[in-house]
Amino acid sequence: MAKEIIIEPLTRVEGHLAIHATADEKTNKYTDAHSYGTMFRGFETILKNREPADAIWITQRICGVCPVPHATAAAECVDMTYGVSPPPMAEELYDASLGCCILEGPDYSEVMLNKYAPDVLKEAQKTKAEHSGMHGFSTIADICKALNPITGALWLRALEMSKLGRKMASLLAGKHPHVNSFVPGGIGKTLTASDLEQYADMLSKHVSFSKEFISIFDDLLNFMGKFYGETGNREAIFLSAGCYEGLADYNAKYADMGKWGEKRAVTPGVFADGMGWKGYGKRSAGK
Repeated sequence: MAKEIIIEPLTRVEGHLAIHATADEKTNKYTDAHSYGTMFRGFETILKNREPADAIWITQRICGVCPVPHATAAAECVDMTYGVSPPPMAEELYDASLGCCILEGPDYSEVMLNKYAPDVLKEAQKTKAEHSGMHGFSTIADICKALNPITGALWLRALEMSKLGRKMASLLAGKHPHVNSFVPGGIGKTLTASDLEQYADMLSKHVSFSKEFISIFDDLLNFMGKFYGETGNREAIFLSAGCYEGLADYNAKYADMGKWGEKRAVTPGVFADGMGWKGYGKRSAGK
């Protein structure tokens, strides 16, 4: 017998989203699932008849979590419209601000898995952490427990690093969220020696944090790959435009977009032809 499942609104996302799924109660498997937006937010209408540069600040209001990608995309669009190319330092600051913005990831906490993927949590409880001698967590479930909001030791440390990342973005881009220093053809921010010293100090803490956590997330992601390795393995096509421009190649010219796009640090790519995420890198341009 088929069972309909409707989740509306879906929380922890920006905007109004709903999930409609159909499950087979005999096999405990989903037979169909769709996500859809339930409200037109109207940013396209808001931008009509405005100065092109206004898009840099208006589109950031689409999301308070990821405003910098919207600002970067809008700034590059306006650069191409005006025919102006940012100097390498401005593009470097764009990229550095963008990097500070995306210091976040999926929620693999025990609380979340217990609620939405209890079968995965049960398997995690039985799976030993390969690098336990390095990080001290015996099982994958122990890592997930340490990621629990408020109480988890890893969650608390990650929260501090996330806070530090916002400070780094604010130092480079004026403020965060919703940066105010991106302008057509560059960035309206003059860096001082003190700014660079502060940024370097905070960056060194992030590097230290990342090195320490590599063994933890190697274990966690290797485990999760068994469950999500075929994500994207369907007929739908998903596109990524990539990010982080190659400073020597980006010239803000629309006619050259294919060339400088392939030089991005994270290159454009596609999920296509029923390919899972493991095949993404092979299809990514420039690889």
